[in-house]
This record gives sequence, structure tokens and C-alpha cells, in this order.
Amino acid sequence: MDWCNEYKVGFSANSDMHPASGTVYRAKMERPMTLVFAKDASEEAIKEAVQSGRTMAYFWNYLAGNEKLMDAMVKQCISVKVLDAKKGIIEVHNASDIQFQIKYGQLEYSYILHPNEALLVTLKKGTNVEFTNCFIGKFKHYSTKIW
Repeated sequence: MDWCNEYKVGFSANSDMHPASGTVYRAKMERPMTLVFAKDASEEAIKEAVQSGRTMAYFWNYLAGNEKLMDAMVKQCISVKVLDAKKGIIEVHNASDIQFQIKYGQLEYSYILHPNEALLVTLKKGTNVEFTNCFIGKFKHYSTKIW
């Protein structure tokens, strides 16, 4: 991961699968994938995105990519509805097919934000949230303030 960041090379994921992949990757979104952020679906646009490093790796509910793409990806997938600002009660909605794991404050473990579902949490405004299944470097998770 650090090598990809250092040399501005796109991230990729694949497998060395020999049997039919449907027998191994039975659940939705388990198969390793390279996500390509192209301007359109043309061959030219896809090549340009790959050569420009606009790719992310997805594998077993983990995402890996550069920080700029990860930030855009998370902000596109996650939305927040404030239910009680004084108490910090918010609803975090995941509008994607990707599971996110979030951790903040003194939590020992991550909360799982399932695909296309919402999670009710108490989170003080301005608190940094760590996405523990989103890597932007070796042993480095993506983190941001979500409200």
C-alpha cells in the first residue's frame, strides 16, 4: 500500500482462483475486486483512470486506496442525520453495498455499518471516526469527522 501511494500507482485486488469462483465466493460482495473510478464506461476512460491511479482494492470487506479516493468514496456512501444535536444522537446511513466498520472515542471494538442500512449512534460533533476496514497505507486506517 505504501508503495502504491509513494509511486502514485493504483491499488488492485484479484485472486488466483482455479475452481469456479461461484463455489468459493458465495456471498454478495466477497470476491476481490479492483474498483475503477473512470469518467465513463468507455475503454479509453477506464485506461485513463487506471493509468492515473484512480483505483481502489476491495477484498473480504476491506477497502484499500489512496486517501483522496477513500475520502470521496466514504463521503459518497455515508450520510448522517442528526436526531438530537445536544446529546449527539445521530443516524449514520450506509447507501452502498460495502460494509463499513467504524470506531471512535474510547470504543474497544468497531461498530459494523451494514450495506444499505442505518446505525443509531451517540457521537459528539467533531469527533474523529476511524473506518477500521478502510486502509490508506500500511496499518493506517482512513479517518474523518462525519458531522
